[in-house]
Amino acid sequence: MTSLVPFEPAHLARLEVQEAQRGTFPVDDPAYALSLMKAGPCWSVFIGGRVVACGGLCMQWEGRAVAWAIISKGAPLIPVTRSVLHVLGQRCIPRRVECFVDVSFQEGIRWAEMLGFQREGLMRAFSPDGRDHLLFSRVV
Repeated sequence: MTSLVPFEPAHLARLEVQEAQRGTFPVDDPAYALSLMKAGPCWSVFIGGRVVACGGLCMQWEGRAVAWAIISKGAPLIPVTRSVLHVLGQRCIPRRVECFVDVSFQEGIRWAEMLGFQREGLMRAFSPDGRDHLLFSRVV
């Protein structure tokens, strides 16, 4: 059974982060998890009592947010996608939501597109370690 619940910082530490995202987010840092919670609304997806995904929005200004998601290794994509689409369909979601995906993370690119995000451009040397990312947006 899939449950979508409000995010709590402890959820992040319970994720078994998928390989493509390992090292990107300091999931073991309680201060980082708390900063995500303070940046805007966020949620966790549980399946059978196991945290399989955490995600949310970092509000930039009224009408614009940056989405983030951290997915567990082996997380079933269909229920996680349904949960995210449910959140994105809520009336309280800003009219423009952006996300950034590493250019080499093909599964992440496909998922962003499945969620209705459109590719806007290349952001060179975007990550802290200098990797290129793609900018996606979803505008309603």
